[in-house]
Amino acid sequence: MPVMILALVESVASFGWILYWFGKTVVGEPSEAVATATPLPRSMSAVLIILIIMSFCSSFIASNWLS
Repeated sequence: MPVMILALVESVASFGWILYWFGKTVVGEPSEAVATATPLPRSMSAVLIILIIMSFCSSFIASNWLS
């Protein structure tokens, strides 16, 4: 059980760290190429949501696999 909690904390902390640096480096006005780009397709949005869910579930999967 402690391994699962440690893995969950590590996943959340890593996600927070990535968001922190993304916010510090990417904030600002979009470039012309980004402003004229087409919107993200629904299929890609679905894939991104699934990947986010899987990243949060990975600690539970890893702890069960290690036990």
